[in-house]
Order: sequence, then structure tokens, then C-alpha cells
Amino acid sequence: MSKSDAVVGSAAYSVARQGWSDAGLSPLWESAVAHKPDAEEFMARHWRWSDLQKPINEAMTLVSPENVERRVLLFADPTLSTPGRPTSSRTMNAGLQILMPGEMARPHRHTLDAIRLVLSGEGAKTIVNGRECAMAPGDLILTPGGAWHEHVHAGSSAMVWLDGLNGPLHRFLGTAVFQPGPITGDLPELSANPYVDASLAPDVSQDEGMPSALYRYTYAQVCAALGAAPTQDGGFRRVRYVNPATGQNAIPLMDLSVMQIDAGVRTLPFKTNASMVCVALEGNGQTVFGEQILDWGPKDIFILPQNAWTSHEAIGGAARLFVLSDREVFRRLGLLNETFGN
Repeated sequence: MSKSDAVVGSAAYSVARQGWSDAGLSPLWESAVAHKPDAEEFMARHWRWSDLQKPINEAMTLVSPENVERRVLLFADPTLSTPGRPTSSRTMNAGLQILMPGEMARPHRHTLDAIRLVLSGEGAKTIVNGRECAMAPGDLILTPGGAWHEHVHAGSSAMVWLDGLNGPLHRFLGTAVFQPGPITGDLPELSANPYVDASLAPDVSQDEGMPSALYRYTYAQVCAALGAAPTQDGGFRRVRYVNPATGQNAIPLMDLSVMQIDAGVRTLPFKTNASMVCVALEGNGQTVFGEQILDWGPKDIFILPQNAWTSHEAIGGAARLFVLSDREVFRRLGLLNETFGN
């Protein structure tokens, strides 16, 4: 028996240990991982669009936005989720929001930043701080933290879009605040879209840490930008959603991008301590994440946690992946760790 074991096993230690516990204290030296990272390795999670149709249809039938705040099916990682608190990644949540013709999701706002990537259907619109943003497949709608937003559907077919929010981050920091409607207070003066051309911006001052006032980014814009983007080493092109007034991220604590992978090309492997929510916008492909192999097709969603070698390949033609990442959080904290292979 070691000296430390003898001390910890003594009667005096046991009495003291109970006293510490009663006082809300815990001896750090008893923790086997006091200064070590968690040993668990998180797995990538993959949801096929075809497998999601049954849950989507059931949610349409059983739940209405008249009796729930939002009709959303959240992607949950069982290793991170707790009872009553499903979680997609350490800092981000992702889910499918469903809106039927004639429905509306009432206005609210929160400190959480949110994005909406339209997957199917047309005819709905999101109203952000009084500005109407039409929603069509591939479009990205921003609802930055603090912005009033609601959804209205005047079309003829069901709308499904990906919700991405940094809720887990805000809950960890103690900054998650929710306010239901009706709308109160003054809305921003720029209620109409102030950006009519990508090369011109209104002459208004805006802090670099502010979110974009361009709330809607159309898929047509993305396709045009990808067509003009240079091919990077490894055979892919990437464009990022930015605030046109500052050139910084469209939402300060989110990294939003679309990458186009040429047919038959596998990207260079990379490893990052950021997490990624990926949506296959077009085409088929394969992602290798550590020892996992994910074969994906259009509208599939997969979540890649931290710290595994990752590469993507387009199969049968070019493919496009939308990526939501918490990379910017780590970069701003000086904690981003990325490595690229050969």
C-alpha cells in the first residue's frame, strides 16, 4: 500500500472527507483526470434524408405550431445529451424545422444565433426584424442573436429547413435568454435589404463584431460564387458567407461555408478541434472521419465532432457540402488547432 493510499484510507481522512463534502468541497487529488482531457472519442453521426421522411411526416401529423413554439426535430448525440436536454454537439444544435401551408410560427427572439438552410419546399418566408426573407431550397436565412423572427407559409407544399443554433454554447456561458412575442421595442432602421449588389454597401458605420444585415443569401448567389472561386489544393472550391459591410463572418461566432468537390477527387485530410454540421446540397460522396466511413447523398445531414482526420470525396460527379462550424469560437479564444495532411 502506498503512503497516499494509507492516508486516504485512514479514519481521520474519512472524517475530514465527510466534513469537506458537507462544506461543498471536493479534494482534487482524488480525481483521476483532474488535469487531463476527457478520454472519450465522439463518433460522427449521419442521418439519411430518406430515413428522415417518416419522422418528418409524423411530426407534420401529430404536432402543430399552434401548440408548440416550433415544430423541430433535433439531431441528438446520445453521448452529449441528458434527459430533457438533447444536444447535437458541444457548442451547436441542429434540427429540422417543418412548416405546413397556411401555418405560421409566432415571433420570438433569443440571444442564441440561428441559421435556416432550406432543404425542401417553397412559398414560406422568414420575417427578421420586420424584413421579409423568401425561402427556397438552398437559401440561407440568418436570425442573429437578439433579432425578432417568425415564419409564415403561404405556399402549397410542406417546407423543411435545417435550424442551426449555438444554444449549448450560450447555456454553458449562462447567456441564453428567450423572449416570446409579441414584438416589443423599435426594429432596426434598415428594415429593407440594404445590399443590392455584392460590390456596393450602404455608407453606414458597422462594428466588425456585428452580424450581417443581409439576412438572406440565395442559393443562386452561392452557385455563382462557387463558379468563380479558385480551386484549392486537393480539388475543391469553397465560399464563405460573410457580412458584406465588414468582410467578416456573417454571424460572428459561426463559420458558414459551402465547398464544391470536383468529381472523383478526395480532399486533403485535415484535423480540427472545431465541430461541423454538414449538409449535402448536391451530389453524392463519401466522408472519412477517423475510422468511420460515411456515404452520403443529397440532403443527408452529418455531424462531425472534434479531433479526427477527415476527408471528403465526390462520387459520380461534383458535390456540394454546406458546413456550419464553431471554428470561429475557437479562433477568437486562441484555441483553434488545425492540421492538414498530404
